[in-house]
Amino acid sequence: DVQEKLHEEISSAVEAVGGGRLSAEALSKSNAPYLHALVRETHRLTPTGAINLSKTVDVDGLEIHGRTMKEGDVVVLEGYSVGMDPELVDEPHQFRPERWLQAAVDSRKGTLSEVIDHPFLNGPFSQGARKCPGSRVAMNEIHIFLSQLVLDWKMSTAVTSLKDITYQQHTTIEANLPAIEFEARR
Repeated sequence: DVQEKLHEEISSAVEAVGGGRLSAEALSKSNAPYLHALVRETHRLTPTGAINLSKTVDVDGLEIHGRTMKEGDVVVLEGYSVGMDPELVDEPHQFRPERWLQAAVDSRKGTLSEVIDHPFLNGPFSQGARKCPGSRVAMNEIHIFLSQLVLDWKMSTAVTSLKDITYQQHTTIEANLPAIEFEARR
């Protein structure tokens, strides 16, 4: 179960390198890879918005993944459909954080599926000069909040499939979340 794997990883990291407390080192990717994979999988399945990046090709003969572009063609990078493409992602409607662990990423190298590992598809904050300046703070807060939540509470819901969760789009894409039961761990 995903929640128990995460609880075990965070508990172990907190004891082993955090001195019994949540710390930056305990929540680092090297000490909490499943936490980072879980957040990445969440971003794949629930993007903040239907935002894309488009660029106009400025040279003839540009080749991208075996397709030759002409000058003036428009190339669009949009993460949700790529992350849900069954030709690129095994069982895209399943929540599987393991797909983002290093061994899985390494196994995609040199295949068509390696496109899902592109930095522009790595999260909701963009990349390069236009990357959200608050992205590091936001990711740290996500890791801390989620870790503390999982350490303190065991959560359950009646929902058994991601297909049971509906979404609506306002300024961002929002999930209509099901009721969640919380049971104290301590």
